[in-house]
Amino acid sequence: MVGADLYRGQRGAAHMSVSMKVRIEGAGRLQMKLRRMPQKVRGRLLVEAANAWGRVIRDSARDHAPRRPGGDSGNLARNIVNVITKKADTSVTAGVSWKTGKASRTPGFYGLFVHEGTRERTRKSGGPTGAVTKPHRFLVMAQDEKGDAADRAMAAVLRRGVEVAARG
Repeated sequence: MVGADLYRGQRGAAHMSVSMKVRIEGAGRLQMKLRRMPQKVRGRLLVEAANAWGRVIRDSARDHAPRRPGGDSGNLARNIVNVITKKADTSVTAGVSWKTGKASRTPGFYGLFVHEGTRERTRKSGGPTGAVTKPHRFLVMAQDEKGDAADRAMAAVLRRGVEVAARG
């Protein structure tokens, strides 16, 4: 069985993601089979499984990303991507985020402000800096809606990969 715990990735003006930490429960045989695989093959399989999970969550997050009424271009939705953030010998860390870069140079840079909302701030002169927005947690919504399907997609890739490796 595959389970996922939600945890928050690093927050900052340039990057924020919601990632899943996946635990494979009761998978002693799977772990043994994975360890017997050549490291390169095992690494590719884990990345492929993490990408399968990420595609499901990414697509749901794109559906939940807000658009302006009346025909917003959908910049934020188009810039939501699945990413592999860390690879190790027997594990891969994956997440879903938006393309990042220097503020205002990447079309999805405002994803953090949309996802987390903004609070009231004042200028040195005492005036307000702009509108306060409520959080629209489209990444969390995507995980809540499609988390089980994403886990199944990842488990299917792992199962298929182990079967192929066992045969060959």
